[in-house]
Amino acid sequence: MKRVKQMYSSIENGNDEIQTNDHAVICEEKKDSEVNHKKKKKNMKHLLTLIFVLGTIWASAQSPKVPANAQKDFKTKFKNAEQVSWEETENKEFVASFYMEEAEHMVAYDAKGAWLYTSQLIEESDLPEAISEKISDDFIETSIVAAEKRTTAKKESLYIVTLQPDYLYTEDESEESDDVEEQEEDMTAHAIQLTFDASGKLITKKTML
Repeated sequence: MKRVKQMYSSIENGNDEIQTNDHAVICEEKKDSEVNHKKKKKNMKHLLTLIFVLGTIWASAQSPKVPANAQKDFKTKFKNAEQVSWEETENKEFVASFYMEEAEHMVAYDAKGAWLYTSQLIEESDLPEAISEKISDDFIETSIVAAEKRTTAKKESLYIVTLQPDYLYTEDESEESDDVEEQEEDMTAHAIQLTFDASGKLITKKTML
């Protein structure tokens, strides 16, 4: 009888060890998944910055004829701007991309040189709480990969947020491409761009193609 009890005790101890090991494995897998998610999200933000830089280089090579009024206004408002480059959009707007005070900015003018808006790339933590809550509630299983604060000539304060589905971060890293153009295409093919007002009201939702 004593041997039987010992046998059952050994089985129970063995089950406890198995459960403990299983729990440890699950925790480790969860930890690895979280680390991988943060790593890919960080890489995505770095990619966005790289795209921004490449875009400014490309725009600089085009050398558009910027309206004199726009150039004058820009030099007055942004005296400390660095790495300035201009591009002309399909809507006949002239957009200057530049760095100032260690932040990335954009400013746009119309064809006559009238100021339209100024944007600054910001961190996710700088978004108003109402916007962060709206995204958490209505856009589950997504991550913020870019955010900007925009002030317009109409005296609007807007926040433009770019989201990516979380499943993009769980893919096997071995399948990732080292080609910047391929990564850019894959990123923009799945991105969602949201525009909010300062109160957190969603104004527009656009799928970036």
